[in-house]
Amino acid sequence: MLSRSGIGWNESTKMIEATDDAWKSYVKTDLNAHLMRFKSWSYYNDWCEIFGKDRATRENAQDFVEAVNDILNGDTQKINQTTEEFNDHLKGFVEDTESMCASQIGGSASEKKKGNRKRNLKEGQDQIYEMLGTFCEKTDARLGDIARRNGHEFDISQKREEVYTAVGKVEGLNLQEKLQVSKFLVKNTKELELFFSLPDEAKEEFVRMISAGSQ
Repeated sequence: MLSRSGIGWNESTKMIEATDDAWKSYVKTDLNAHLMRFKSWSYYNDWCEIFGKDRATRENAQDFVEAVNDILNGDTQKINQTTEEFNDHLKGFVEDTESMCASQIGGSASEKKKGNRKRNLKEGQDQIYEMLGTFCEKTDARLGDIARRNGHEFDISQKREEVYTAVGKVEGLNLQEKLQVSKFLVKNTKELELFFSLPDEAKEEFVRMISAGSQ
């Protein structure tokens, strides 16, 4: 997305900036992206760190928009695929490191006993596995946290789009009152969540309280 002409990233606002024509053109190719404009993505740098392109080789890259869409759409298959690919790289790293350890120990075999060589190799392997295990646990926790946070933000964004329709179902309100209540709910996330959690009768009373200024 960000490589397209007319679409860029504003680091200060953490938002995607684009000309209307460029955005309309891009959304035609990716319908899931239409909610991403005019929204702050405070975890963009975290995504870049986890999913971003390798600065040196440009290999093993996953596009930012694809990563966001996977999380927002709950695409477990793609997330698992990314995890499996990451584990394959770790496996290769472990195998290379084991080979290095064996070579180093083998080079001085004439000076050490066979039992010491095996013990040293096992200790080196254990340290590597422990280090990689800790790294994987931290990565999984971070991915889970990002998914939960952005899933919540996406849910709130959807509710903001639905609020005027829901408020419009309350009888006895004129257009100005509907707009006033809708504006209040969109600006206040906690009240918005409460509104959509209430049964219909309670929604009507809550709307009247907001309209009367007694919420």
